[in-house]
Amino acid sequence: MRQMDSNMSRNDMIATDLPCRACAYNLRGLSFKSVCPECAEPIQNSLVSATSYLAKLLGEDPQNMARRLKHLGVANDIGCSVDALMFVIDAIQQAHSREPTVVLDAVHICRAVQTRAKTYFNDETEARDLLDEWGIRGSEDIGKIVVGLIQHGLLQTLHADTLDQFNGLFSLENLFPAKT
Repeated sequence: MRQMDSNMSRNDMIATDLPCRACAYNLRGLSFKSVCPECAEPIQNSLVSATSYLAKLLGEDPQNMARRLKHLGVANDIGCSVDALMFVIDAIQQAHSREPTVVLDAVHICRAVQTRAKTYFNDETEARDLLDEWGIRGSEDIGKIVVGLIQHGLLQTLHADTLDQFNGLFSLENLFPAKT
């Protein structure tokens, strides 16, 4: 049912001042995929340079910072944290790569989030604490993010998905099934 779309649609525009690394032209309002209208330098190069510089100042990983910046506008539009958005995207991609032929419905996506939580965090307490901090307190929050990803063209669906499909599938209290 769902598949990540590598082509950005509505959110591929630069929303802030960004000087071209070659000529200093302000790239605000242009697509990340285009070139500077003054010197034809690919805008991606300017973005990478600016992100690398900022990451170095902050002691962060440049690739992770670039990814966070790329998703920040979408997260704000959806009303979730960028960490929550990236976690759900990663869980969906991981589930799709494990089982590319499986139709990812609400149940599969919530299971993917649970599976990702088991491997991503150090322990169950850290998983619950950070997911709570990020605003993922239950399956309804996952649904809100998934619907937002669909609306932003970052996730494709074969038929209409609703938030109702995500109701009651899990909460932080039952994120990890009891061990038998």
